[in-house]
Amino acid sequence: MPSPKKDESQKNYISRCMSSEESKKSFPDQKQRAAFCYSKWKAKGDTKNDYIEAIKEHMESDDEQTV
Repeated sequence: MPSPKKDESQKNYISRCMSSEESKKSFPDQKQRAAFCYSKWKAKGDTKNDYIEAIKEHMESDDEQTV
């Protein structure tokens, strides 16, 4: 799975992550892939627990947008 590069912007990372063949294969659903990519961006340099929290936050915000 792609990881954020040292000086990469969030926009560039998310675009690269969303279009990655590996990400597409692991997360064929675009919303799941976006959750993964945004969570990985948010969790860069954070602990494992923060990564899990980032996933939860993104999924909750996604649920609010679809209501």
